[in-house]
Amino acid sequence: MNFILITTQSAAAARLPAWAPFLPRGLRYALPLILSAFVIGSLCDAQAAPDLKLHEKVPNQAEKDVVGLTTKKIVRGTPEFALLVKNMNADVVFKDEEKTGADRMMSSRMKGFVDALAPLVKAEWAGVKLRITEAWDEDNEHSGSSTHYEGRGADITASDMDKAKLGRLGRLAVDAGFDWVFFENNTGAAHVHVSVKREPPAPDDGASSSAPPPIQKSGQN
Repeated sequence: MNFILITTQSAAAARLPAWAPFLPRGLRYALPLILSAFVIGSLCDAQAAPDLKLHEKVPNQAEKDVVGLTTKKIVRGTPEFALLVKNMNADVVFKDEEKTGADRMMSSRMKGFVDALAPLVKAEWAGVKLRITEAWDEDNEHSGSSTHYEGRGADITASDMDKAKLGRLGRLAVDAGFDWVFFENNTGAAHVHVSVKREPPAPDDGASSSAPPPIQKSGQN
């Protein structure tokens, strides 16, 4: 029964014990498969990446070296602001203490990773959602070079604001694909900071001005 030899390592580890011949024939044939699955599961658990530790960065480099320096603070009403997108994902809680919707504004690259992280959080903790406490910043609440000013940075927690979840949340953010993840602090306004690279400009080949706009299907947002 070759199908039970899943890997060389797992098959070797799943050699039948001395008491196996005394088992019923059907169970005796299935035993190597059961033991192999157990070994593989144990190996996967052992190789799983650990939760982030306080002040850990992934990758372990300065943010500016990974995602690039912030060059300009985006202001409402400018062409740069028009490139930001509003995240209306119902599986994400937005703090929005400014009551302006600023926390929903972000680069499209940031939105993609936020939307990828949201289901991971829901799957990890029953009844808990991803929470964003800060995304695009228009109130100068961060340092002068912060990625928040370009909508490329976000501060995240779990919706229940359980600080004990932050290390795991940081690992989920890495799994979701954010370019840079930093378990920034676990006291006061405890959060994990995530950021993304600047999106490359769309190619200007002269076709965009003459191409018709895409046709939206009925019910499409």
